[in-house]
Amino acid sequence: MPLMWASLMIGAVLAGAAVVAVMVARPALEPAFALAGVLGMGGSTFCLFRIAITYRTGEPALWAFAFVLAGTAGGYALASTLLHALARHRPLSPLPSALPDDPGAPAILVVACTEPEHYEPAATARMFEALASEGLLEASIGFLPFLFFAQKTRYRAVGGINPAYQQLTAVSERLEKTIKRARVSPVLCSGPHSLEAAVLQAVREGHRTVVVAELSVGESLILAGAKQALSNLRMSERGVSVTHTGVLWCSERVIGMLAARVMRSATDVATTGVVLVGHGQPDEIASKNPQMDIDETAFLSRLRMTLLDTGLQEANVRVAWADWGEPGVTTTVRHLVALGCTRVIVEPAAFPLDTIGTRLDLEVAVRQARVQENATMVTLPAWRDDPAVIEELRSRVVDALAEHSV
Repeated sequence: MPLMWASLMIGAVLAGAAVVAVMVARPALEPAFALAGVLGMGGSTFCLFRIAITYRTGEPALWAFAFVLAGTAGGYALASTLLHALARHRPLSPLPSALPDDPGAPAILVVACTEPEHYEPAATARMFEALASEGLLEASIGFLPFLFFAQKTRYRAVGGINPAYQQLTAVSERLEKTIKRARVSPVLCSGPHSLEAAVLQAVREGHRTVVVAELSVGESLILAGAKQALSNLRMSERGVSVTHTGVLWCSERVIGMLAARVMRSATDVATTGVVLVGHGQPDEIASKNPQMDIDETAFLSRLRMTLLDTGLQEANVRVAWADWGEPGVTTTVRHLVALGCTRVIVEPAAFPLDTIGTRLDLEVAVRQARVQENATMVTLPAWRDDPAVIEELRSRVVDALAEHSV
């Protein structure tokens, strides 16, 4: 009989842990964890009935039921507590003691800070850890698995794939065609494909000249952290040259490209409204990284002035923020419609790539405006691999390589 009680508890703990696993795991693993949970709860229930039949009194059965509840809650809490371990950073493999004398071809790394292509629990855990470290997230053990499940649901809402990484790959491939004798690779700011790991891999493959092309309007705190981690490697001491092209807030090519996109979607300039969307930062991060807001504001202001020069009404071209900042997209759209705009163009101007945010949150923000039926809403895509973007990156990479050769 002691074995029966132990089996009852083990099954209950397994069922509770399986609930967390189903909420957190990749979609492909959900059926396996769900099956484990069903087996655990089924075994625990079987033991409960065996105990009730064996003792033939109500009290042992009630205690057994209480143990099932406690075991399930305990398994859930234990598994939830262990989720923090997913955020641990794996140590990078060190470089060999001796590098080849041949500098090899240059390695160009196009870096963008975005979510992984597919939902990854480890990446999600690192994101929550970063938010918690900035005081922006306080999640209890009971609530934490629901945050993972919410992130997984966001991926499902956009078809299970974050389009940003595919678009970053397309940018890299097109850029590689414009630069002779150079390997161009897409890189994320964190995770297994981080900037730090990509540079080390490039050096192992024989590249002694690395150019980091930053596909971003401003330097976010995540990008700044990735660059600092790279700086800590002290690659120059190993004879490796690492050069950064800088962010794109001052790019006239990109600003001109975005303005042309807006004007192609405009009809009557007198009744066309434009919402230029930037990222925005919470106050806690903005105080540590004010340059990001300065760069984005300057970029959006220059784009706004370019649009005004094309004939749009000054009151009809507004700047809004996707997150944290005010005014938000919903409020700005409503305001433009109230001013008499019958066509409102929402331009994710500071977003080089389509993300889950632009595909999901931005669309929701526009729909929440609930504007009149006679007003048309148009949401434009991100920059993607537009020829102007490729030319801007190519020009900066060529300049960086020229400086290195001097």
